Amino acid sequence: MDTRSKKKSITASFVMFALVIVMLLFIATPIQMMLGMTGVLITELIFLAMAILGAIVMKEPLREVFPLHRPHARQVFGSLLLWAAAYLLVLFSTLLIGFLFPEQMGEVQTGLSDVITSVPFGIRFLIVAVSPAICEEAVHRGFILHFLKPVQKKWAIVVIMGILFGIFHLDPIRFLATAILGMALTYAALETDNMFYSFLIHLINNTLSVLATRVTENMDADAMNAQSSITLSVVGAYLLFLCIAPWLLWAAVSLLHPKKTEKTKGTGKIVLACVLTSAFCVVGGIALTSLGMLGNAITTGSQTPTVSELSETPYTTDFTLEKGGSQQLTAVLNTPAGRLHISIADDNGNIAYETTAQKLTGNFPLNLENGHYTMTVELVELPDDAGASDELVSFYLILLEL
Repeated sequence: MDTRSKKKSITASFVMFALVIVMLLFIATPIQMMLGMTGVLITELIFLAMAILGAIVMKEPLREVFPLHRPHARQVFGSLLLWAAAYLLVLFSTLLIGFLFPEQMGEVQTGLSDVITSVPFGIRFLIVAVSPAICEEAVHRGFILHFLKPVQKKWAIVVIMGILFGIFHLDPIRFLATAILGMALTYAALETDNMFYSFLIHLINNTLSVLATRVTENMDADAMNAQSSITLSVVGAYLLFLCIAPWLLWAAVSLLHPKKTEKTKGTGKIVLACVLTSAFCVVGGIALTSLGMLGNAITTGSQTPTVSELSETPYTTDFTLEKGGSQQLTAVLNTPAGRLHISIADDNGNIAYETTAQKLTGNFPLNLENGHYTMTVELVELPDDAGASDELVSFYLILLEL
């Protein structure tokens, strides 16, 4: 391919991407606002139509633009390992962004959950997992990747495609996570010249997201807030777990690479890189986890009274803050009847914090001023016939000064 043809091909990739973004902003967004999840499905089908029509306009054989071949077990397993490595990176990056921008992350998660859970599970799976694995892959790992192949460096193609996939989701909070996923999808398709593997990774990734909605759709608002509360210790723990990602990635690359009789040149350097990366994750993870746990305990509360006991006498504990600042309330609650209401009030009766839930596990960031406070745990919304119950209520509370 001569220089002029290469430029024309690369230009076609970016023109298609620009058209996709324009379509998302001015066509897909109004459709999705009006039709909800049905609008999302329509958007995915538009992606597929744009990819196919684009290939026809460019007079390229569909088999070359959308290469699909019979999968091999070796490369299927490699794809699964690549997804696992990418998922660990995606999860860590999501937690890190959530720690740095908790409010924005909470808004994004709540908004996505509300839209996705608005339809039955089967339809949810079709729209959120199956259709993007086909339609979005047709645009990105199909048309855009095909016309981007004149770029000589494979790593450059992978990085460019990752950035484009991150921008494609039109969400700064999710950019890093989606860019990482886009790189993994691109590498699988580029290394094997078979879109089946990027379909598979995309399908598995989105299926996990759909399955997660089965849990979150039954949570109340307080439980959702607890789920989205991310502390430095949590970030450190996940960084520690990330130490296996380089080894998964190495194994995935080895399995996805076409089977050839070639020397294992550079294996020593790869092993060294994996060791150093894993060591960084372990040391960094331990350091962050330790820093997150350095907070001083202000007060703790742990009891297992019966429903009747707690309904008659709420649990209270007093504490004094010599100075204001940032605190973290860790709560583990469970009651067989009614709901548990936790409140923190100052001496004037002003509520500084409160939450109500039947079951709750999570960390809650607080910002209390200096002064004297009372923390109360009481049963509310108790059915008439449950007041004399001997079933046990359990709660564990610890307030840390950060």
